[in-house]
Amino acid sequence: MTNNELLLAMSDMMETKLKAEVRPLRNEMYDMEQRLESKVLGVKDELQHEIREVKVELRNEIREVQQNLEGKIQNLDSKIQDVEQSLEGKIQNLDSKIQSVEQNLNSKIQNLDSKIQNVEQSLGSQIQEVQQNLGKEIHLLKLCQENLILPRLNTIESCYTDTYRRYRDYADRIEAVFDDVDIMKKVITEHSRELQKLA
Repeated sequence: MTNNELLLAMSDMMETKLKAEVRPLRNEMYDMEQRLESKVLGVKDELQHEIREVKVELRNEIREVQQNLEGKIQNLDSKIQDVEQSLEGKIQNLDSKIQSVEQNLNSKIQNLDSKIQNVEQSLGSQIQEVQQNLGKEIHLLKLCQENLILPRLNTIESCYTDTYRRYRDYADRIEAVFDDVDIMKKVITEHSRELQKLA
């Protein structure tokens, strides 16, 4: 096996080990990203759904109020033509009802605003919490990479590099040893033959 083949084999082994150790970390990070993304999308969808429902309810209530007001205004117009004096009292009554409706609408709008603000605050705090958790987990992954994976990789690299240097340094000596062993075999064989002849 040549030095290049040996280096190539060591490189393949190191790459296989590295991939095996890094793959679970990548998969875990990908899963965490997917979970975070699905949570954020779920919260966003829920918020949009609630806002749509609130808008529909508000529109329906406004329509009802508008219909009630239109009917009362038409009724007042017909009564104005019949009785002008009684109309002033009824206009005042209508004004008070309109004010109560406006106050009711204003209070409902304020309630809706406060609900929307609460939902926005809740969603904001949830997103911040998820971001903080994700930041912590990424920090832990970086620490793991820095404290566990990189030292191991350096150790593996050092082992392979030292082994390569030893093979490289002793490659020509090994050839010499093989040559010496061949010569010794020949000499021992020759001496064995001579000893057998003498015996």
